[in-house]
Amino acid sequence: MTSISDRLVQNVREGMLGRKHELDLLLRTLSEDKPLVVHVHGISGIGKTSLLEAFAKQATDHGAQVFALDCHTVEPTPSGFLRTLSARFGQEVEDAAGAGAVLNVAPRTVILLDHYEVLRILDTWFRQDFLPALPDHTRIVFGSRLPPTSPWFATPAWHGLFRSLHLGPIDDEAARSLVGRAGVTGEAAERIVKLAHGHPLALTMASALASAATPFEDAPLEAVLHHLARIYLAEIEDDAVRHALYASCVVRRVTRPLLEAILPALHGDAMERLACLPFMEGGPGGLSMHDTIKAALAADFESCDPDGFRACRRAAWRHLLDASADLSGNDLWRYTADMIYILRNPVVREAFFPGDSTPLAVEPARPEHGDAIREIAARHEPSEAVAVLERWWLHAPRTFWVTLHPGGEVAGFHTLCNPLRVPERLLLDDPLTAQWWKHLKENRLPNGQVALFLRRWLSLEDGERPSPIQATAWLDIKRHYMELRPRLRRVYLGLADPRPYADVATRLGFAMLPRHGAVMGNTAYHTAMLDMGPASVDGWLAGLVGSELGCDRQDILDISGRTLRLADGQVVLTRLEFEVMRYLWLRKGTAVSRQDLLNDVWGLNFDGGSNVVDTVVASLRRKLGEQAGVIRTMRGFGYICQKE
Repeated sequence: MTSISDRLVQNVREGMLGRKHELDLLLRTLSEDKPLVVHVHGISGIGKTSLLEAFAKQATDHGAQVFALDCHTVEPTPSGFLRTLSARFGQEVEDAAGAGAVLNVAPRTVILLDHYEVLRILDTWFRQDFLPALPDHTRIVFGSRLPPTSPWFATPAWHGLFRSLHLGPIDDEAARSLVGRAGVTGEAAERIVKLAHGHPLALTMASALASAATPFEDAPLEAVLHHLARIYLAEIEDDAVRHALYASCVVRRVTRPLLEAILPALHGDAMERLACLPFMEGGPGGLSMHDTIKAALAADFESCDPDGFRACRRAAWRHLLDASADLSGNDLWRYTADMIYILRNPVVREAFFPGDSTPLAVEPARPEHGDAIREIAARHEPSEAVAVLERWWLHAPRTFWVTLHPGGEVAGFHTLCNPLRVPERLLLDDPLTAQWWKHLKENRLPNGQVALFLRRWLSLEDGERPSPIQATAWLDIKRHYMELRPRLRRVYLGLADPRPYADVATRLGFAMLPRHGAVMGNTAYHTAMLDMGPASVDGWLAGLVGSELGCDRQDILDISGRTLRLADGQVVLTRLEFEVMRYLWLRKGTAVSRQDLLNDVWGLNFDGGSNVVDTVVASLRRKLGEQAGVIRTMRGFGYICQKE
């Protein structure tokens, strides 16, 4: 007798038009010894999520325990991923071994990670630490816009256990069936099949616009999707939905509060109407638009109405600042990711929303990498500097990271450390870090906040100059930023020639410390330092976005200039005045206690009374003059910075 469950499975199979081969391959992993990991990849809208959902349903019906995660909701750090797993498992998971213990109770377990490209900076950790700790009855499936990184193929241990599965266009027969389900047949159906190049999203959109979709022969798929997106927009008669669609294309995800913040006059069921569009995906974090469609609409919006486009981004920025004040964990990460998405700065944005894949990989240095590191250093550094690096390699090898070519050859390296976790003697014996250590002693961080020393980065061919090797290293450095938030306060880095980086470094907030460099041999090394402020990485990112959007130009506080903007000109602030003002300014509308200010600006080890806060605030008010009312006293508690 055929059960309803059998019919449901059959319906899922039939729903996966043109994907029977890929679905069968995934299902075979449940019964066969290998592969253990499958990386499904293909362009946006090609059907990766649908395939993973179909596999999850059938794997469950086969008795497997399935854990499906949307990586958009995961903070891209090991602790963030483990925190998400803990919530999904329903019990605390502290490390990879703990996850393995939880997964060891079922005969077959499947972990599905959709949108894996946003966890690219964790790829090495997954391959080297997390996955090896899982029981071998576990199967892992990645779904990603980007193909796998080269170490999955180059590492002998993964041979035969890893498989890359490229998801290409569906064939014409499957395309005709998909179009037929939408009620389009005959000549119109053939026109759509030819237009859409076997791309499921394009087929779905064109079918919904069968009468309006005009074919243009041999056009690239991206042009087809842009064309269909514009037609869709033109077909929408409801102004509220059209405005909501434009607002949606400037942000990473759409939630009702965010949409209302961008479009205060919005009313009706615009959010629900958005959810019904074929290029919108729903999830626990809100609605998101397919990347290609978003790019097309955003380009149109910005070109046709640049002021409106900028206004939407500004409104989103202000909403995120207000909404993130009391968040933590993965909730905070979602807002951080939303903030990064608004940012146009490619140095930061590319680290978290990669546009393409790189053949290079960054890994912790191993003993066998020592000779290559010495060779690179000797090629570009004076002998005195090479000797210093060799001491670091001898006494603190864990501070070294290597960038590898696909074949495993070392292309470059960088050294990165928390100075509190290496021997002080090593810091003092290095002319460069000795200066940084001195600066830290003279300008102490609040208790609980930390600094990072980016001692050196070099590539074999280009030394410290900008290159793909250096760019890949910076992606890994951003991972350390995220792991250390909200404790990371300062970053120190050394440069022999800061000129190629001057513009980028300034836009990121780095400042040169003229008296804290060093000379080794015939080379003078300079120091650049980034102080992220009391709000750590999140405050730094919010400041970057605000500066980029020109929001702070109309504000009283000039974060980049560390001054007040008043009617009669700029007013310089002392360090403490600036830190207190910025702390309050980034939390506008939220009451801040004196104790919070003492903890985060002065530090928990401060042994003075809370009256020091009142003294600095009084000084700020004198400098604010007629605008002193922007800081209001909350009697018996602290202060609040008034919203505009």
